[in-house]
Amino acid sequence: MRVSKATFDAIVAAGGRPQGAAWDALGVAAAEPFWLLPASPQEGLPWFGLSTEGIPPGLQLVDGAVRFDFTITSGPDLAQFSSYAVDPFGAPSFHLSTTDGLMGYSRPTGVHEHMNWTFSAAGWWTVEVVISAEETRGAIFTSAPAPLRFYVEP
Repeated sequence: MRVSKATFDAIVAAGGRPQGAAWDALGVAAAEPFWLLPASPQEGLPWFGLSTEGIPPGLQLVDGAVRFDFTITSGPDLAQFSSYAVDPFGAPSFHLSTTDGLMGYSRPTGVHEHMNWTFSAAGWWTVEVVISAEETRGAIFTSAPAPLRFYVEP
């Protein structure tokens, strides 16, 4: 997936990272730029999200949830990665953040969502995702690691 320089330029034009501690998980200082794959579709950019809609409806999962765990396997040195949603009042809710060590979360079945994906530095990134769920009868399902490759344009 390609993250375009246009998103970086737009963030610079908007003044960079917003002020306030709620945005610290982005891993860049207030007013500093970062690269963004937005939660809403934009021409020329991938529209990346996650879904648990394919889980069979009769499958009884512990907490009714599927777990997504992410690992950065390659990327620019000392760079930060995050993913977040924004509530109707503009406050972020981080799902993932290398700054905070938050690299996994659970979602209920039947959910389809898109969120903002951010990168603090240009270059090639590989982010692996492992999806798992535990059935109430004790069976544990775990996917093989699936690599997601991002090229963040300088």
